[in-house]
Amino acid sequence: MSALGADSRTNGSQLVMSLNLANLYAPTEKDRLALNPTLRNLMLRTNLPLSASENTPTAGSATPTDTNMATAASKQDVSRFSVVLGSSIDDDTDERLSVHDRCYNAVLAYRPFPDIADGKTDMAVERKDYYDICNRRAAAANRLAWRMGASFLTPSGSDAGNAKLELAAGAVVWAPNQWLYLDAFYQHVLRPQKVRVYGAGFSFAGNLGGSSSGVDSWARLGVDVLGIYSHTLGTDTADAIDELEARVTPNISAKLFGGAVMKLGVGPRILGRDVAHPAVLASIALTYDADSLIDQVLVAPATPTSPGL
Repeated sequence: MSALGADSRTNGSQLVMSLNLANLYAPTEKDRLALNPTLRNLMLRTNLPLSASENTPTAGSATPTDTNMATAASKQDVSRFSVVLGSSIDDDTDERLSVHDRCYNAVLAYRPFPDIADGKTDMAVERKDYYDICNRRAAAANRLAWRMGASFLTPSGSDAGNAKLELAAGAVVWAPNQWLYLDAFYQHVLRPQKVRVYGAGFSFAGNLGGSSSGVDSWARLGVDVLGIYSHTLGTDTADAIDELEARVTPNISAKLFGGAVMKLGVGPRILGRDVAHPAVLASIALTYDADSLIDQVLVAPATPTSPGL
């Protein structure tokens, strides 16, 4: 949801941190895998401000050049802090879950580990191919997730006690398979103008490199398409405004080292009031996913281990 801000004038420079809350009440991997999807994938993400930004709305039709936004309050620099809480309602895509044991055990029964460790035997190669069938079954499992978030702003030079709620938002994401994500969201902006924002979109992506299941791929290439409708409520001095917007963002995510992933996306931002002159929306992110929660598609599979594998 932080990507809904138009550019650096809105969001400024931020430090984003995510935490898998399941680590707090289920510290071991075995305990976490035994939890239901909601508790297992419960996460908290915070966006901490590193620099001030203009007090312009993070969504809606208004832009810094609009006459109805040219007020002293809108030009004041602010620091933004946001928090997002989310989890999964349905998610069996982790290969380590017991629901997938039957598939992996069937492979071991058909191609058991040899008595002498030799990872280059034909049996080991064949077993690895069969394992990838199980990996594909896990990666193709249905996923349904939700997110709820809020953003606060503080005028530059003020203490944290002057923070005010800027917006509240919610989103639902459904992935029927590993290539397609469908999402819908709602934002209620309170400051500096009251705006109601509705949006829906889809993301289509495929993995590059690695086995056919994609669980050990080194990169992921995709495109995000988002449609937004916003309604800016009228005031005593300004009329209500309805606006449509479309965003198309081709992007690539690549594994760099260890658990680090870089994502780059560049695409047009098309406003309904000026279709002939689209803007360009670009983003780049470097993340280290310590919990393997945010970028699951780029995490190597956890298949049974043995010297003969």
